[in-house]
Amino acid sequence: KMLLYLLSNIGDYHYRFPSMYTKIEQIISNYKKEITKGISKTDIFKIFNKNKLMLLFLFEEDLITPDEKIAFLFTTDEYKMNFYPHYFLKEFKSFFDEKFIKKINSETNKIFEHKEISEKTPEAFERNRKNGVNEDILCQLIRNDSLQQFKSYLKRMHMPQSCVIKLSIFESNPFLSAKKVSLIEYAAFYGSIEIFKYLKENQIELTPNLWIFAVHSQNIKLIQFLEENDVKPPNNSFDD
Repeated sequence: KMLLYLLSNIGDYHYRFPSMYTKIEQIISNYKKEITKGISKTDIFKIFNKNKLMLLFLFEEDLITPDEKIAFLFTTDEYKMNFYPHYFLKEFKSFFDEKFIKKINSETNKIFEHKEISEKTPEAFERNRKNGVNEDILCQLIRNDSLQQFKSYLKRMHMPQSCVIKLSIFESNPFLSAKKVSLIEYAAFYGSIEIFKYLKENQIELTPNLWIFAVHSQNIKLIQFLEENDVKPPNNSFDD
């Protein structure tokens, strides 16, 4: 159980390098027999319930079984706000009534209507579930720190640099899920230094909250940039 709590915390809060989740999944798979013998499925769900991406893997590995109790939790405000019923509709469709399913499908379609994404197919939906990040093209450009494409995209879409990231059903990071995150905060979170500097040059304010996002990125250049620009931490304290 201590091992699972450790893996859950890494999955929730550590910077997501490309192979991180593969490594976590391999560790869990290696200890699958011991886990199923010593820990109940309810406890496993409680340990990983903050992370949709990890829950998806656990459902697929039958370490957690979709049931009425979890389905009920997913209909509560906290889980709906983080799009759990939308993300796990495939696994829980048999537990939801028709009215709720219709509402979820309607909300999902509405979210996709206001997003520019490369594909809107069932296959793309499944692929995005397994990626566990915001699928919007703007977010992809920021994560890749593609400055020229980022500038062209904002111009083409007539978007101000002060706008916020559109919410995503697929976002699985608890820090970003269901939050209104600005472009510069999202760039800080992923250590996208070129886009970050460009936004700053275009008069986007460097706020204390950026420290929380920048520390997550593990990009020392970004942290030094905040220091050099005399950006104070939240409440003038580095405790957070």
